[in-house]
Amino acid sequence: DVILCRNVLIYFDMEARKKVIKSFHERLTDGRYLLLGHAESLMNISTAFTLKHFKHDMVYQKPPKLTVAMSSESLVNPVRKSKCEIFSNGLKMAGSLR
Repeated sequence: DVILCRNVLIYFDMEARKKVIKSFHERLTDGRYLLLGHAESLMNISTAFTLKHFKHDMVYQKPPKLTVAMSSESLVNPVRKSKCEIFSNGLKMAGSLR
């Protein structure tokens, strides 16, 4: 997916630019691109896109959603009960006089 909006935003006021870019962001698939004209940028309009530099041009990318795969081995071992919790349950602490 790509949205081409070249040399259009320069004719809008700041509020209209923000609305248009927000609408583009909502409709663009994650990881896809927005191309603007050479005289246009998202500076002071939006930080929702990442600027990508190519040899002869720059484009904005809607960042892809990051997914993290976790296996059971990557989980942290369960925390052991503290001595205070064990003692409050009626069990004797190591080295206790009781």
